Order: sequence, then C-alpha cells, then structure tokens
Amino acid sequence: MPNGLFGDDDMTIRMKEPHAQTPRKLASGHWQARVTYYDPNTGKRRQNGKTFTTEREAKKWSREQEVQLRQGTVAPEALISLTVNVLLDRWLKMLRTKPVEESTLESYAARLQDVRAAWGDRLIKDIRRSDVQDLYARVLETHKPRTAEYTATLIRASFKWAVDMEWMLVNPSLKVPKPKVPRTERPVLTPAEAKHILRVASGHRLHALWWFLALTGVRKGEALGLHWADIDWETKTVTIYRTLSGSGRRRRESVPKTKSSARTIAMPDILLQVLSRWKDEQRSQRLSATTWHDTPYVFTTLHGTPWDPSHVSRQFNSLLRQCQLPLGSTPNEWTRHRNARIVNPFHGNG
Repeated sequence: MPNGLFGDDDMTIRMKEPHAQTPRKLASGHWQARVTYYDPNTGKRRQNGKTFTTEREAKKWSREQEVQLRQGTVAPEALISLTVNVLLDRWLKMLRTKPVEESTLESYAARLQDVRAAWGDRLIKDIRRSDVQDLYARVLETHKPRTAEYTATLIRASFKWAVDMEWMLVNPSLKVPKPKVPRTERPVLTPAEAKHILRVASGHRLHALWWFLALTGVRKGEALGLHWADIDWETKTVTIYRTLSGSGRRRRESVPKTKSSARTIAMPDILLQVLSRWKDEQRSQRLSATTWHDTPYVFTTLHGTPWDPSHVSRQFNSLLRQCQLPLGSTPNEWTRHRNARIVNPFHGNG
C-alpha cells in the first residue's frame, strides 16, 4: 500500500500482514478460499486454503482466518490506528466526490453526532457487535425508531466502506439487526376531503400552491422550485426541471434525483385559471411592496422570495386542523387522487 494514503500522522500497514485473497472458482463449480501470510519465524510466504460450495462461505472463512492470523502474528501497534472520528470524516469527504446532494451530506453529518459522541476517539478495530447494539439502544431512548434506523444505516455504510478500504477486517454492524420502525399507514385524503380543503383554502396565501400540488401530483420541493418560464400556456403543460430544498442561506436548487423526475405534465384548464389569477395577484403585490426581490419563482412570499419547505408543511398542517382532518397527510398524497373531479372555485359547485 503506498505511503501517505492515511496522511503523515497515520500508521501504515506492514506489507507482511496476513491477507485474504479473493475466492477462486474452480472447474468443479466450488470455490477455493485462500489466505496469504508470512511465517513469523522464517519470514517465508505461506498460504492456507480450503474449498467451499459457495463463494459466500469461502469469503467468510477467509476473513475469519485473516483475523486469527493477524491476532497471532501481528503486534497490536502494527495495526491501523484509525479512530471512528477520522473514519467518519473521510467517509463524508469521499461522499462529496459522489453525486450526493449537499443537504443529504448535512443530514448525514448531523445524524452521526450520536456516533461521534459514543465512539469518536475509539479505534475502529476495537468496535464490537455489542458496542453497536448498545448504541442502537441509547439512540432509541432519546429518538424515534426511524431516526435510530437511519443512524444504523449510516453506521453500516461507513463501516462497509472501511472494510472495502481494508481499514477494518470485518463490519461489526452487519449482524446486528437495525432498530425496527413500526409500520403506520399514512392518512390519505379522499377526493371529497381534497375538495373541502381547496374550498377552505380559497383565501389562503398558498391557495395556488395547494391547487398545483393537488392536480399535478408533484413533490413539494418540485413545486416550490417552479419558475414561470417552466409553464407553457399554449400547450397547457408544465415541465419539472428542478427541486428546491433548505431554508435561508442553506436554500438551494438542484436537479431531480432521477431522470424520470424531470418530466412534462399536462395541466387542466381549472389549474391554468388558478395560476393565471395568482400571476396577476403576484404582479399586484410586487407593485405595492416596499421590499421586493425579483425572482423567477411561481410561488413566492410577500417579498418575492420562494417559500421554505418547512413553512409550507406547517401551513398545510394548520389547514388540516382547520378542516378537522387528521394530521400526517401531505399535499403529495393527493397524487393518488389527481384524476378525481375537484370543484371549480370560480364557478360554484363542481
């Protein structure tokens, strides 16, 4: 392994440490596991081998043999002195080279604070399954099951990367069950409830947004990232090019996560009417506002800036309470009923 891979302050691996080879498939269809090591007395290269029915069994045996040989032939000070904090720093740095959203990385870093608090200064080679189980239990004491499961997923992924980089021999989290998240059915609005919400929201500042979400089925972030230029009034379509996330200085635009998310959607006449009226209203607000920021966004605040996603969620929950409907549903749930006939707010009953 090249010098300097771990930095000047890190300990490098000795070239004569035991090493598990990649299992080799034999002509018989079986798999041969091999572990290379050096005789501590003579310094000569040796190899242990064993044949298995499956590749998985061969890999498992190789890893176990490597661990045993390391424990018997390598002095503790020769192992990598890598702490959990250093590992997590490097894992997050590696992810920045991948197509991962900055907001996602920030979420990872925030959730890993519990891991750093528990294990930060410990060597990664010293983390055992019992440590992982204890940490899951502690996180469950102060957080919801879904948060604990999220933590477990990050631990498993970062440790897997450490194994791939040959900084750990085994991933201690693999055989520790993740915290279970109770299955709960999210309340889904019926067409009648959706109509009721739109009637009640007729005078709400976000009424045009509620209509857009209800009749297109797009995600909240996609709607908030919508520009007026994305709407084709002649073909009665809207194209989703981006999504908006974060708030304040952390607000950012990004492309949809998948290619299928960038799409063109047909809009019914009633939605075009709603958007046209909202455009006129937005223009009037711009003329009367003392402070106005010229932005390309469709759905804006009294100052012309885009809405924070978290604020929109709070407003929708407030609307649900006003309509005496159960909390937990989101505007995105309306996509299941996007083809339902919804009342026209400009022509009385629908």
